[in-house]
Amino acid sequence: MGDKVKKSETEKQKKIKNEHITMVARTLDISYDEAKTMMKKLKDSYELKYSEYWKNRFWEVPAAEQETEARRIVDKRKARIDAKERRLSIIVSETSLSHDEAAALMKKAKDEYGINNKEFMKSQLYKYPENEFERAYRAYLQIGKNEYITKVAQTIDMTYDEAKAMMKKVKDEYGIKYEDFAKLQLYSYPEDEIEGIYRAYCEEKLQKRRNKYIVQVAWILDITYDEARAMMKPLKDSMELKYVEYLNNKFWEIPEDEQKTAAKKIVSRRKATKEVKGRRIETIVSETSLSHEEAAALMNKARADYGISNKEFMSLQLYKYPEDQIQAVYEAYCEEKRQETNDAIEEYYQLIMSATGWSREKAEEEYHKAREARHCTLKEFYIYHFYELTEEQRNDVFLLNDSKEIMRKFDTDRVFVSIICNKHKTNEFFSDCVIRPWCNNLKITEDEFKEKFKNSHRIIYKPLEGHKGFGIQAYALTPENMSEVYAKLRQLPEGVVEQFVKQHPDINKITDASLNTIRVVTISSNTKPVTPDGKKFDIAYAAFRMGGGTAIVDNFHSGGICAVINKETGEIETDAVDGMGKVFAVHPMTKTKIKGFKIPFFKEALDMVEKACTEREIEGYLGWDVAISEDGPELIEVNTQPGVVLISTPYAVEKKGAMPMMRKYLG
Repeated sequence: MGDKVKKSETEKQKKIKNEHITMVARTLDISYDEAKTMMKKLKDSYELKYSEYWKNRFWEVPAAEQETEARRIVDKRKARIDAKERRLSIIVSETSLSHDEAAALMKKAKDEYGINNKEFMKSQLYKYPENEFERAYRAYLQIGKNEYITKVAQTIDMTYDEAKAMMKKVKDEYGIKYEDFAKLQLYSYPEDEIEGIYRAYCEEKLQKRRNKYIVQVAWILDITYDEARAMMKPLKDSMELKYVEYLNNKFWEIPEDEQKTAAKKIVSRRKATKEVKGRRIETIVSETSLSHEEAAALMNKARADYGISNKEFMSLQLYKYPEDQIQAVYEAYCEEKRQETNDAIEEYYQLIMSATGWSREKAEEEYHKAREARHCTLKEFYIYHFYELTEEQRNDVFLLNDSKEIMRKFDTDRVFVSIICNKHKTNEFFSDCVIRPWCNNLKITEDEFKEKFKNSHRIIYKPLEGHKGFGIQAYALTPENMSEVYAKLRQLPEGVVEQFVKQHPDINKITDASLNTIRVVTISSNTKPVTPDGKKFDIAYAAFRMGGGTAIVDNFHSGGICAVINKETGEIETDAVDGMGKVFAVHPMTKTKIKGFKIPFFKEALDMVEKACTEREIEGYLGWDVAISEDGPELIEVNTQPGVVLISTPYAVEKKGAMPMMRKYLG
């Protein structure tokens, strides 16, 4: 029986490790083996757990700092273990419990009643029967309150009940704990000064935490505390940069004339992250009976306990499940994703073997050689026909890993990211580029809806934070069915409703089943050149995306096809391909020839994108989707992931790559 339990625990631990490796692989879009190799080095050298690698996002920690950070985390973990062991020893010495029984008891108190180990020991709950833990703990807390009330009552010579009434009133009005009321002797101040005194006390506590970061900077640079503070404070005052952000980002290494720009980016990222989290919490509040604080606590607990990111928490709608089911639901999702990954790996190997006649062993050997040399994924090895290319040709293929390098080099402003991740904000922000009538489906009355779309024959609904064409719905609109359509839109999650763009007649010749768009990829920076000749804005490439069948969208994930556009002439210069690399010389539905097709209003589309980007001083590596209407270009959306496949897949069939034109951005 013992061996079975031991084996079960071993399998459980292995599964947990596998999940963290899988989560890292999925986050970085690399294979499971690549993620494991990357994580195992720190595990073997410094005993850093896979879960610690995941929770602390070690892939974002500079290589030179990983050893120090790993040691800090491991030392902290070991210190916690030592403290816990000391507590368990005390319990064992004062009771008849074994070490394992004491540990189980302490864990139960934490899991069932939220009593942390420190409070468990301080209140000596191990001296009570298990069924009295909650009562004893509440009594312990009450005793603490009673002590503070009694102390205040004795000090100012009033009854216990009078002191309690006075302190409760202050607690209800200003959120001041009984302990702080007594400690700060707030009873000795006029009532209208109490809040000010307490706020000053809180600020002093905060200052002490700030001091810790100043001390660390002073120690690193071997300067005095006052010198370090004088160096850090101007960025805090002018840019709202926190002292901890100054320390973590090593601002003393950043040239002085670049510090404000760097600080602005960090502060913007922090505020944008907070805003996104706030939106997610509000969504939970609106769809459940939870308060704002309860929703935030639930999301934080899922991240801390199970490594579930806020984004995953929302996309899986885990807030709709009982708290004790969240882990199981998430594990089922991870298992499903693992199975999908394994199925995809098997499928690509079968396709490679079919295309080459290789054995499985040969296919794996060739792929691993290519991955070692170019960091390509198995999918890229197949769709870019690496099995047909020479080493020189492979070096010219522009890969996802290369694209990520550009993304890291030209980091997109997080405030702008928070805008373009919300379709309502995108349309507002680029109002001069969005000509079509549009609205928020939940923030418009029926009369306003009818007036706005009275001249529209077809409208399209997009979820507020949707991607890859998921969740999009189209509706034919007539004067007779407007009320019915409005009612349907009100039942959908928050999103935008837009008039369907009536695209240019020449574009319709390719296909009129979908809205076909130009993907214009730009790189821009306000602080450094993006090209060797010193330009701070450049159009890297353009591709034409077409619906491949009857779908209303042109995304690869919905069966779309794409081809590369010559950005000088506006003509399509390659055949089209789908997401698996299948070639189309003519459109599969209309039989229109694709290569040589000239895009109307192409120069105007590029000019619109450049103006939209430079006038707003937008930084980053971005993909702009532009539709061509009868009257000219119109912005559909902006993407933070430009889509490497849109240029590399069409080029692959011609055994050429986009790397020669993209290398200048990599430096």
